[in-house]
Amino acid sequence: MFCRSCGKQLFGGGSFCPHCGGKVQAAPTGAAALAAKAEPGLQGFAKGWVIFTIVLYSAYIMSNLTNLSNPSMAGLLLPALVLLGIMVFGAVLMLKMKPYGFYIQLGAAFIFLMLSGISNGRYMLSTSGSLFVFLTWLFTRKQLDYVFW
Repeated sequence: MFCRSCGKQLFGGGSFCPHCGGKVQAAPTGAAALAAKAEPGLQGFAKGWVIFTIVLYSAYIMSNLTNLSNPSMAGLLLPALVLLGIMVFGAVLMLKMKPYGFYIQLGAAFIFLMLSGISNGRYMLSTSGSLFVFLTWLFTRKQLDYVFW
């Protein structure tokens, strides 16, 4: 067993570390040990950001599609909902520390932008959508092991 304060090896069953005087805690057992071995996930701001992007993409897609007076947008309702589901799936994979979840999100966002460009008669690249994809990569790159970046 090792001291959690100084990291030196402990011998015997004392309550305090003989090197630094820190309190010795027994290794967790039972449910606490299982919780410690649980699958890691995104932590801190990166986790909050990925959850925020799920809400943001949902609001963006639904705000564009709820204008059913425009017949070209009404035809995109089902494909956009499918793409939204794919983006949420990618975000869940990212929360479970799977870097390919980002690539799934990136592909779905690109396809949605292409579909909205087709319905409007012109292709356009959403600056805000590109910014959010870049920020997602930026905030998660230290925790996820991306292959290409």
